[in-house]
Amino acid sequence: MASLDPESSTQILELIASLAREENMTVLCSLHQVELAKGWSDRIIGLRSGQIVLDAMSQAISMETVMALYKNDGKDEPSQNMQSSQKLDQMA
Repeated sequence: MASLDPESSTQILELIASLAREENMTVLCSLHQVELAKGWSDRIIGLRSGQIVLDAMSQAISMETVMALYKNDGKDEPSQNMQSSQKLDQMA
């Protein structure tokens, strides 16, 4: 999606969503465009240093929370702006 114009990105995402619904499939899509991820996904999983640090329904998280994943503050987890309910505890 990164090198596509907005109209083409929308068309591709519509096609993927349509196929997923019709075939009852789960789609795993790696996006760095936060607006696209929030607008097209049901759930967002955020990674930092190879660890899951965010796992929430798209509509339940703010743009600030998602953008905190990209903040390079030298820590291995998102900034303190991330709500504790949205952080995952140590993976069991």
